Amino acid sequence: MPPNANEDDAYENRLYKSVIESGNTVLSRKALNDLNSIKSKRPELFASTQIFKKTMFILECHTIRLPIRQRIIDLFGKQVMRRIVLDENGDDSSDEGGEEGDDDENSQPNTARPPDWARTPATARPSFPRAKT
Repeated sequence: MPPNANEDDAYENRLYKSVIESGNTVLSRKALNDLNSIKSKRPELFASTQIFKKTMFILECHTIRLPIRQRIIDLFGKQVMRRIVLDENGDDSSDEGGEEGDDDENSQPNTARPPDWARTPATARPSFPRAKT
């Protein structure tokens, strides 16, 4: 067990708690300041894909305003998201990649016709009595 494992767990728990508290309008400013201080003290937490995924799960489960969500996601940086996307695409491409590509190339545009009454003259359409005013 690394010597800073308990300390990292405390910072990680504080990070999750701050993300949850950012949904509270009264506590949101303090929570964002706390997240910034955690990032300055432990930047490696914001480079972890596991912590990013758990943070995204928390953001899904709680009602948090969009600008605050964006600030929380921006704390992690693009490298973390890039690693997640490349890992997931690598796993999916081996299983289903060929099938999905074929469907996209051979797909036909939607050529559904409008109903027949749309092509008939206005006089041939059914008329409905108008309410008298």
